[in-house]
Amino acid sequence: MFAFDGAKACCLKICCCTVFVEKPLFVGCSKRKEAGLALCDKKIQSGSVVALGRLPHAAFAKFIFTKFVLYKFFNTVLCFFCSFVLITLFLYRFAVFFAVFTDKFFFALRILLQRGGVVKIKKVVKKAKRSGTSKIPLLRRALPVILVVVFSAVTLLAVLPLLPKKPLQSTPKHYQGVIELWNVESFEGGIGSRATWLTQRAAKFESAHEGLFVHVTTLTESQLEQKLAEGGSFDLISFSRGVGAKVQSYLQPYTASVAGIRENFLVSGQVGAKVYALPYYCGVYCLFARTSQLHQNADLLSTALVNTFTRKVGKHTYNLQPLICGFTPHNSPLTALAMSGGQGEIAPDESVTQYSAYEKFLANTTAVTLLGTQRDMYRLAKREQSGKIENLTFYPLYGYTDLVQYLGVSSSAGEKTQSCMEFLQFVVSEQSQRTLVNVSMFSVAEYSLYTDERYVASEEGLSSAYVPNVFGDATAVANQRKEAISTLRLK
Repeated sequence: MFAFDGAKACCLKICCCTVFVEKPLFVGCSKRKEAGLALCDKKIQSGSVVALGRLPHAAFAKFIFTKFVLYKFFNTVLCFFCSFVLITLFLYRFAVFFAVFTDKFFFALRILLQRGGVVKIKKVVKKAKRSGTSKIPLLRRALPVILVVVFSAVTLLAVLPLLPKKPLQSTPKHYQGVIELWNVESFEGGIGSRATWLTQRAAKFESAHEGLFVHVTTLTESQLEQKLAEGGSFDLISFSRGVGAKVQSYLQPYTASVAGIRENFLVSGQVGAKVYALPYYCGVYCLFARTSQLHQNADLLSTALVNTFTRKVGKHTYNLQPLICGFTPHNSPLTALAMSGGQGEIAPDESVTQYSAYEKFLANTTAVTLLGTQRDMYRLAKREQSGKIENLTFYPLYGYTDLVQYLGVSSSAGEKTQSCMEFLQFVVSEQSQRTLVNVSMFSVAEYSLYTDERYVASEEGLSSAYVPNVFGDATAVANQRKEAISTLRLK
């Protein structure tokens, strides 16, 4: 302590704040007085002290008690409250969120304390000096602490509802690791890549199952056979007719929900009374013909196998046969025509692929009618819209489709089995099925995806279509083609 004259001042360090008081408090030796004055003058010149002004002895003592002792008490309460907030958050999220939150929390806390600490003392004391009174309201002295407490309470109430009900460290119920999905496609799709669509579905499933990854590998039928011969294994497999016979022995029954899936599609994946292959999208067969080459008011289905047309282009004459269609190793498009009510005579060329049949129809030099699929529906519609082909007559073949893709779960999936079943259920959910419009394929469930007239007509016939068993082998396909020829009275 230092003693001074009435006109001088003293330096008093209280609660880590340097306070300059213009009033004699104690009496001491002259040397200490001179040393104190020199120190105070130096402090004032450097701007490191705060001038409180002239206050009576009692008023100053009261100020010291109320401003600093009570303030210290409030600070203690504040520390406990803030610690409770942060510990609560820490127990919920010991992760990046905790680090970010504490950083922002202490930044705001520092600003509030700065606003309510030394700066607030200056404003309150200056006002007391001007008014000549030493009465400083308790509410104003406690305001900074109240603000911090309110801030902490609001933060706690705002953050806790957003936190998980259980800590993130709890053990997840689903499998964590990689699920291998092999994708084998044996018929043409609609637009874009069906493998990409399946990969996107896998990514969506992964986002809801932390730590789980579905790795999609697209294979040809020969690549599949090679992998199996080399001892390769899958957890999930996507396949269609023809491949089913080769993978049936590797599959286990599907045990999750089948709600919403059309019954005629569901039974096509059964062996006995159990579902071993779950259908998840399909295609359709349909007829196309240039309207100008049809007889007036003629029904396309009834004339598809009898209608011919002679076309002259310059010096060339083209005699168009009634119908052309493309084949894959495992499909039977003529069965769709036969089961939809078509009749007539035609000599099919099973070496013609689906794409080459489309090209010949575009050339307009081979046939009047194209027996095509959903891919032809899309690309011919685009040509009509751009004026690259004249108006077409369209007829969907409701009676039959073997253009169906399935998913199966490996019997060796082990601990991955439950997650594999959940993935199959996710793929046939309404959320996933409605995204099939992105690849112009059709849902196997009772969902209406399209508004275009041709697509709507095709959708409506799916519930009554006959769908052959996916596990039928090459012999079953060959027999079906023979039956179609007999039904249609083909040569």
